[in-house]
Amino acid sequence: MLRVLRISVFCLAIVLSQTLAAERQPARQALPRAVVYYSTEDPHWPKAEKVIDAVVKANPGLKLTRVSFDNVQGYWQLLDVERRLDIEPAGELTLVIGNIALTSKGSRRDVETYFGGVVRALRDPDKGRGRIRVDHSAFVRKTFGAEATATFEGKPDGDDRLAPVIVGGKRVGWVIDAFRHIKCPTCIDMQCLIAVDLPKMRVLKVQPQRAIERYGVPVDAEDTGMFVDQFEEWTPATPAVRVDAVVGATKTCRTYVAVVRDVLKQIKRHEKEGREP
Repeated sequence: MLRVLRISVFCLAIVLSQTLAAERQPARQALPRAVVYYSTEDPHWPKAEKVIDAVVKANPGLKLTRVSFDNVQGYWQLLDVERRLDIEPAGELTLVIGNIALTSKGSRRDVETYFGGVVRALRDPDKGRGRIRVDHSAFVRKTFGAEATATFEGKPDGDDRLAPVIVGGKRVGWVIDAFRHIKCPTCIDMQCLIAVDLPKMRVLKVQPQRAIERYGVPVDAEDTGMFVDQFEEWTPATPAVRVDAVVGATKTCRTYVAVVRDVLKQIKRHEKEGREP
């Protein structure tokens, strides 16, 4: 009898632990139906269909409707969704999930490249959200020299954490851990480290801590570098200039521009007041 009781208690403990673990897991969102508009005359369609089917298979609950625009009814359905969602550029292959549209044409294969990333972003909307803890020491030493140190103290000033960079007992610049929440179904939040020198208050380096993503897929290192390197040499006096954005990541890119300008204003204010953040 005692043995049976112990087994029952043990089983109950397992059930409770599994229940609590499930409650701690972020709830996965129900996915909207996906619709793909295709033509059997498109030579890319057989390969694209295999990629699309693989995404559907990997995501239980994802429903896909196929609409051929080789006939009049399908053609008018495609025109209607292109107008309704203002799809640009149009493609030889169009896939819509919710209010998000992807198109492929010729060598540009956005449907095949990003469909999986869009589904992941919609299914796990909390992934990539919130400020993460970053180790800024290597960034500071690489940017300001091996002897440079910087210590963040206290709570963030809004979304930004500022720390003076010290070399030989003197303040030679600032390092900023900048964070912004981005309201977008397929975007993750923005967080980056920014190095600013003194006395010029000039941006030396911007280093993303969360990847820049395009439709839920991280942008490669080359494109990321080309984007963030544009901010080097910016100062509080830099005029508003057009920045080349990463196609498909315009909200994130606009956020970077706003953050760099805001950070420079903050540093200018701190230096003018002659105080620590």
